[in-house]
Amino acid sequence: MKDIGPVKTCLAIEFHQDLKKHSVFLNQREYAEQILKRFNMEDYKSVKTPPEFNAKLEKPAAREENEMKKYPYQSVMGALLYLAVTTRPDLASSINFLSQFNSNYNKTHWKAAKRVLRYLKGTINYGIFYEEGNAKLYAIADADLGTNMADKRSSSNIEEGTQSEDCFTVEH
Repeated sequence: MKDIGPVKTCLAIEFHQDLKKHSVFLNQREYAEQILKRFNMEDYKSVKTPPEFNAKLEKPAAREENEMKKYPYQSVMGALLYLAVTTRPDLASSINFLSQFNSNYNKTHWKAAKRVLRYLKGTINYGIFYEEGNAKLYAIADADLGTNMADKRSSSNIEEGTQSEDCFTVEH
């Protein structure tokens, strides 16, 4: 076996390591740029927030196949889902909410998906930073019972973070 040094990229995840400080920053800038280009969003203006996951989106009354063929909604959701579960937990709530319309969507849903892409453009350098320390890991679970405007379903969320003597951070 040969040591080829620190990992740089794996599965579209970029690793930026500082071996002396025992830290690593993970992001997917190149993958995010490919997503924006794939869906012709690279020239759109960025926004500072993704859509609210309690936005008033509803499933269309009838499934309109011709309307759905106009928008690559499911492809966007899949691409963004990979980001959300690997290096961009800030996208998770929006993608979780918008994914419930994967089988029945229209132009309104497509606009909400494009807003997530515009948010991605403005936050393309975001990622996850890990460093060695004495902080304790924790997780908090939260539930929202029946307030989903589209179908009155409940939702849940898990927040993870660290706590040390002088600092308390939540990774969202």
